[in-house]
Amino acid sequence: MRPRTSSHLNFRRARTRLLSDIFPNTPVCVRSISTTSLNKVTFERLMRLGPPPLSPQALIESAELTRVELTERLERRINVQMSLPYLPASNPHTSEVMKIYTNAWAELSATPPITCDFLSSLEQNGQLVNQLEKMVEDEANIIPLFAKGFQECRRYLSEDQISSFLDKAIRDRLSIRLLAEQHLALSHPAAQGSDTLIGIVNTELDIRNSIDRSAAFVRDLCDGTYGHSPSWIVKGDLNAKGCFVGIHSKVFNNPSGLLTLLEFASSSSESTYILTEILKNAFRATAEYHLKLPGSLVIPPIEITLSISQPPLPPNLRQLPKMLSIRIRDYGGGICPRIIDNIFAYAFTTISQSDDYDEGLFGQADGLKSGLGRLAGLGYGLPMARLYARYFGGNLEMVNLHGMSGGVDAFLLVRLGPEKQVG
Repeated sequence: MRPRTSSHLNFRRARTRLLSDIFPNTPVCVRSISTTSLNKVTFERLMRLGPPPLSPQALIESAELTRVELTERLERRINVQMSLPYLPASNPHTSEVMKIYTNAWAELSATPPITCDFLSSLEQNGQLVNQLEKMVEDEANIIPLFAKGFQECRRYLSEDQISSFLDKAIRDRLSIRLLAEQHLALSHPAAQGSDTLIGIVNTELDIRNSIDRSAAFVRDLCDGTYGHSPSWIVKGDLNAKGCFVGIHSKVFNNPSGLLTLLEFASSSSESTYILTEILKNAFRATAEYHLKLPGSLVIPPIEITLSISQPPLPPNLRQLPKMLSIRIRDYGGGICPRIIDNIFAYAFTTISQSDDYDEGLFGQADGLKSGLGRLAGLGYGLPMARLYARYFGGNLEMVNLHGMSGGVDAFLLVRLGPEKQVG
C-alpha cells in the first residue's frame, strides 16, 4: 500500500472541514467512519416479540430495541453519506438527504433509554412514536432526492460507484423504514385486530389476490394512456399464501382516512410494489407493440404462473421457507439487445428526461405521493424491485426474446415465510 503523504492528509483534512461547513449540525462523534456491520432486517427480527396484542413489557422492549438500533443505523448512514466526494455530497439534493438523516439521528440519540418504569416508559413510547412518525414522513422523498442528485452529478462518479452507493443507500433506508414502521404498527390500536398480522408483517398474504389487484391497477393506467390494454391470466398454485411486509404507505396520516393495517399490508407490501413494477413494463410493452402492428386487433394476454417449491432440509436442521416462483410473460416484442444489459441499471430509462414530459397515466402513477415519492422517468423501478426481492431472500431476473412474436419472461422468486427450527 502506498504510504500517505502529508499532502494527502492535508487534502483529507480540508475535505472534512468543507463537509463540516456543509453539514454543521453533524456531531463530531459521527464523523469517523463506523466499522459496525448491521444485518438486514429479517422476518424473524420483525416477528420476534410474537403476535399482538403485546404486553406492556413487550411493547417497552420493542421501543428500546427500536430506539437503539435505529440510532446505530442512522449513524452508519450518515457516515456513508459523508464518504461521498465533495461535489456529489454538496449537491442540493444529496445534502438534503444528509440533513434528513442528521435531524433524525439527533432526535433519537437525544432520547433517553426507555426504562422498565411502567408509567414513564409508556409516556416515553408515546414520544418515540411521534418521533418515528415524523422520521417516516421526512424520509418519504429520500429516493427521489438521491435520483435527482446523482442525475446531476453523474460526471463526477463512475456507474459502478453510483450503483454501489445507491444499493447500500436503498437497503439502509429500507431497513430503517421497516424497523420504524414495525414499532409504529405494534404501538397502534389497529395492530390488535387480526390473527394474520404481526405489526406490518402479514403472515397469510393471498398471492393471487395481490397479483389481481396490481394487474387491475396497471390495466386502468394502460387503458387511460393507450386506449386499450391486455388482459391477464393467472395459473398454477392459485392458493399460495406468503409472509410479506407492508411498506411505503402513509398509514398514520392518510388523507383519505386511516387505513386498517390489513389493508395496508395487503395493498402496499413489498410484493405489491415489485409486481406492479414488472406488470407496468409488461402491460406498457404489450400495448405499445400491438398498437404499432398493422391490423393487430387482438392483444395477447399477460400470462402469470405461480409455482411453489420446498427446498431440501439442510444439515443444520433449519427448515428453509417455501419459495414461490412467479413468471410474468408478455408478448410485447421483447427488449432491444442493445439495451438489455442496462435494464437493471439505476437511472436507465427510455422515457424522455425533459421536465415537461408526460407519459400519460403511467407517468402520473409513478408520481403518486407515497413512501417512494415521485420517480417518473428516473429509471429506478426495476433496480429497486430487484433489490427489494433480494433483500428478503428472493430474486428478479428477465429472459428476453426480441422480435416478432417475442416478449419478456420476468421471473420473480420470493420467500413465503421465515425459517423454522426442526427437531
